[in-house]
Amino acid sequence: PATGEVAYGKFFNNKTGFISREWFPYFANARRDGYDFDAAWDDELVQRRYKAIMDIFEDGGMHPGYELKPAAGFGKEGFKNFDGCMTQLQMQTYLIIRKFERRRNKRGQNYGMAVSYYQKPEELWGYEHVTSAYKEEPLASADRIFKRAKELFPGGSDAALRRVLK
Repeated sequence: PATGEVAYGKFFNNKTGFISREWFPYFANARRDGYDFDAAWDDELVQRRYKAIMDIFEDGGMHPGYELKPAAGFGKEGFKNFDGCMTQLQMQTYLIIRKFERRRNKRGQNYGMAVSYYQKPEELWGYEHVTSAYKEEPLASADRIFKRAKELFPGGSDAALRRVLK
């Protein structure tokens, strides 16, 4: 993911995996139903807590998960289910995990587990590329993905592949 050749995130039935640059536009079209995030928000298809997370990415940068939660207003007195929201935003291809990095203490030493840094795929590959499959019907993109998965995993049952790809 750090090289930009592939996207990494929770894309497959809420499980992590990789999607190539070539195939990402089809996943984006199928999962977003042809909507970019702002259009989905404008059409009232998105809850406020998702918008609070996505607003942080307006600066175009990468953000570590530990900063996103409080910045978006999640916590004791705020929005609930931060992890579920982050998973859903990845499943819909609005966010990807760009890299992992360990936090540093005051002396500059690494500590703890590696932290996920999130980014919008449009920042990595550009809006034009990510939305390039929007010209076809979302179901056609989903069918294209399914056929490719069948090629890659010929022994997999249709039901199992559909479960993973949903």
